[in-house]
Amino acid sequence: MKQYSKRMVIVHWLTLALLIAAWFLGDSLAEATDNSKATLAGYIVHMLVGGAILLITMTRLVFRSKDGTPPAIGQSAVDKLESFMLCSLPIWVSKYYVLTQIKP
Repeated sequence: MKQYSKRMVIVHWLTLALLIAAWFLGDSLAEATDNSKATLAGYIVHMLVGGAILLITMTRLVFRSKDGTPPAIGQSAVDKLESFMLCSLPIWVSKYYVLTQIKP
């Protein structure tokens, strides 16, 4: 059985670690904002982590196109849709975050 490349596995777990970090940073910023103790540095760090997630996701797509993927268990349309949704989820979450930060 063909497996994912080492760099794909590393990027996968790095993405997870950064997502968890961004989640906790955002949560702590929300609490600090409620108490009027949020700092600009906290927001900058949170945005930098989000930008890193976006860059790593783009890198992951490049690695995926070069390294390929193991054969799917199923080849139905639902399996292909599931794969697409899972791969594009970090991009959609990043876009949602950016759009919610834009003030009219």
